[in-house]
Amino acid sequence: MAKNNTKERNDESADVYFIPPNYVDASGVFGGMFRLRNAIEACVVGGVSAWLLFGVTAGMDLTVRVTILLAGVLPLMFFAAIGVMGLSITEFLYFCFRFTFKRRVIGSLSPKKNNKGMLVKGKRGKLIRSTNELADYIPIKKIKNGIIYTADGRYVKIIEVTPINFLLRTPKEQRSIIWSFVSFLKISPIKMQLKCLSKKADIEKHLNIAKVDLQKETNAECRSLQQDYMNLLYNIGSKEAVSRRFFIIFEYEPYLRAKDIEADAIANLNTITATARTYLAQCGNDIVEHDNDDEFTTEVLYQMLNRKSSFDVPLSARRREVIVDYATKYGKVEVKDIPAVEYAAPHYIDFTHMNYIKMDGMYIAYLVVPTQGFKTHVQAGWISLLVNAGEGIDIDIYLAKQPKEKISQSLGRHIRMNKSKIKDAQDTNDDFDDLAGSIHGGYYMKRGIANNEDFYYANILITITGATKETLDWRVREMQKKMIAQDMTVQMCTFRMEDAFISSLPLASIEMNLYKWSRRNMLTSGGSKLLSAYFL
Repeated sequence: MAKNNTKERNDESADVYFIPPNYVDASGVFGGMFRLRNAIEACVVGGVSAWLLFGVTAGMDLTVRVTILLAGVLPLMFFAAIGVMGLSITEFLYFCFRFTFKRRVIGSLSPKKNNKGMLVKGKRGKLIRSTNELADYIPIKKIKNGIIYTADGRYVKIIEVTPINFLLRTPKEQRSIIWSFVSFLKISPIKMQLKCLSKKADIEKHLNIAKVDLQKETNAECRSLQQDYMNLLYNIGSKEAVSRRFFIIFEYEPYLRAKDIEADAIANLNTITATARTYLAQCGNDIVEHDNDDEFTTEVLYQMLNRKSSFDVPLSARRREVIVDYATKYGKVEVKDIPAVEYAAPHYIDFTHMNYIKMDGMYIAYLVVPTQGFKTHVQAGWISLLVNAGEGIDIDIYLAKQPKEKISQSLGRHIRMNKSKIKDAQDTNDDFDDLAGSIHGGYYMKRGIANNEDFYYANILITITGATKETLDWRVREMQKKMIAQDMTVQMCTFRMEDAFISSLPLASIEMNLYKWSRRNMLTSGGSKLLSAYFL
């Protein structure tokens, strides 16, 4: 009887999962205090500044020269060793100068015209320019067959997923859902993006229904109760009501022997969608069916890029505006010739600020969870903190599957290197703990791969929006506090807001510098925890 009770308690207890530190991250120097790159830059800065100071102080007393050297060079070396905002000095200066020369406002410009003042067209009469410069800036070539054709030649498909109340399930049910997601990840594409869009809920429809019922009601007491209900709806809707939409974005993996890449991409992505529907159904999730996949894809882009306008102006009205604009400026134009991204593109994006962008009248900032910002031990549903953060908080999670053979060889090599390093490290140094953790994580990953798990790199990008700069700053501070309370950290994409904006688009791609800065290795079991908790 006691054994049965113990078994029941174990079944009802929450599981703790291990997300090991990145095995490829080199250990620090000086007891693990500084990155190797920062230490090298600190030595270079110290050598150059010492040479300059000795030249300037030539002729002075040796004691004075040494004092000036210590007072001037050591602080510079320490500053270079620490770095700025998690970056080395050279990395920070590179992004700073790049931002300085690239900062701009992208807005509506007139399309190219020929000598007769008509639109320049391609061989088949298709428009090769749009009326909005943003439509050319966004890296989307076209939307066809429910698939996004990106400017860099990739094929991407978006599916919408209905959430489940994962945190309200028992631990036993949560384990079952997690293992279903493990099965899904085993057959999923190499690259996948999970996206959560949150916005203020539209309660007008519910209020209108309540008003109609109120007019029909004849009982005075019932009318009073209905009026209280309407007031409650209004108060909650104006302050707390948030609607969320969840998406999975897949990227087509090119098949070298395919004769027709486009046809193969369409067939492959449709097959992936059907397979995802089957596996997600086992987890309790459904894929939302849409009458027109092109319309759905355009609507997702429209709501994402026009957070303020889309609340008052539906996509159908925006489409009429664009068609009228084309007809007014250029005469008769075939609707099919107008690029779909033209309907979704905002009127302008302001990239002139280092800590935020301004788009469609909204202030937007981007944060990432850096490599060392993840928790090492997590429970199922740990990512719900971000998903349920509230209005104006969008979450993007990127999963990239790595080849097993290459990773297994690299793991073995790094384990041997770290074991040789730990022999020379003292157990009182921070470097010793980092090396021991890296070795333990490496063995954990090797066992997982041997047990038929896949190796992933995961990235988390957080989008925070606000109607005013003050609202944006407040939400950023609150997010940082929430993450610290969970023993996690986030960092602002300072000087890299444009890279983060492009990465936040539903194109299953994250900018390389952001990817290296924020990637965290995990196995299939770890990736399933992200999936299960994401679709709450």
